[in-house]
Amino acid sequence: MSSSRAYWISVLERLAVPVLEAGAERRLRRDMPVHGKENRTQSAHLEAFGRLLIAISPWLNCSGLTGEEAALQKRLRRLSQETLRSVADPASPDFLFGEPVGQFLVDVAYLAQSLLHARE
Repeated sequence: MSSSRAYWISVLERLAVPVLEAGAERRLRRDMPVHGKENRTQSAHLEAFGRLLIAISPWLNCSGLTGEEAALQKRLRRLSQETLRSVADPASPDFLFGEPVGQFLVDVAYLAQSLLHARE
């Protein structure tokens, strides 16, 4: 792997792992801080997950990776799937599809498009 690719994979890992591990373990709302206006607290977690997933979904769906990058891809695929289960489960503390507020439609659109990019 080139040093440039290795750098960008390390950036991907630094951004994705905290969000996806917390989401997969149903502690995204508990552990992810939200700063700013009060109305952001209801949409910030969906925004974080949806925008993260749209950014990494083409890579998650990429075939032919090897070595450490393939292992990371496999791990992040699993964490993404677990987070999706968590945020879509009405019994989860991280359920994100309750009453639509703020920019709900935009964030759901990011999430939906990511599923189209990473069908596997």
